[in-house]
Amino acid sequence: MGGLGLLTVYFALLSLVFKRPYVGILIWFWISLMNPHRKVFGFATDLPYALIIAVVTLGSWLLHPEESKAPPRDRMTFLIIALIIWISITSLNGSGPPEVVYGSWINTEKMFLMTLVAYTMTNTRERFDQLLLVCVLSLAYHGLSGGVFTILTGGAFQVLGPDGTMIGDNNDLGVALTMILPLVFYLQYRYTQPYLKWPLRALIGFTIIGTLFTYSRGAVLALAAMGSVLDTEPSQDRNRDGGYDRCCRSTVLCSRAMVRSRPNDRDLWGG
Repeated sequence: MGGLGLLTVYFALLSLVFKRPYVGILIWFWISLMNPHRKVFGFATDLPYALIIAVVTLGSWLLHPEESKAPPRDRMTFLIIALIIWISITSLNGSGPPEVVYGSWINTEKMFLMTLVAYTMTNTRERFDQLLLVCVLSLAYHGLSGGVFTILTGGAFQVLGPDGTMIGDNNDLGVALTMILPLVFYLQYRYTQPYLKWPLRALIGFTIIGTLFTYSRGAVLALAAMGSVLDTEPSQDRNRDGGYDRCCRSTVLCSRAMVRSRPNDRDLWGG
């Protein structure tokens, strides 16, 4: 049933790409970051969702003359292209099994290709906000579900990402969640509607809990570093909303208490 629902939503959105190519960019990032197909069962699990949407998006993009066809001539474009070339050079000289090196190389190059296309097409503030929302919420979903899972199980298990994905490991998921936390804070200040205030705070809190209970030492260090940077914000920014510090600090304190309740479980903290 879940697979059928996913396919219905996916192909309904896919039909919009023929008229609005940028919708394809949003769908590609949603599929690539959230991996919703890993949450369902049956034939819907193994379809090449990202490949299908990439091909349709590229075709629609090329057929719409109003869309920019060349990325901005700036430092970011130069760095992305330089990284693409460097990864190709190191892959050619890699010492691992050829099939493994090639598989990693082709997957990385495809991701950078779509990133360049997205950078080319994201030429308005509205599109930037849409892409940011999709990227942040797609990853924060794992933080939210991980935080709820941790509370329901008392922190007895690791929070893991979807199987067979780049964030499936606890370390990878923990670092990914830490990276998007500042962007969730940004969303809190970008969208100030009263009805979004507490949902965004809850998302921050659950994501912090989910990050800590990946039991990844690297993620804990990254979270501490990120927290120290946020704590050095100008006081007027931090005090704009008195609940900002209270929300974050109470979440961290509760999470720390839950971690201390299992201090000797080395199997969980092995990553």
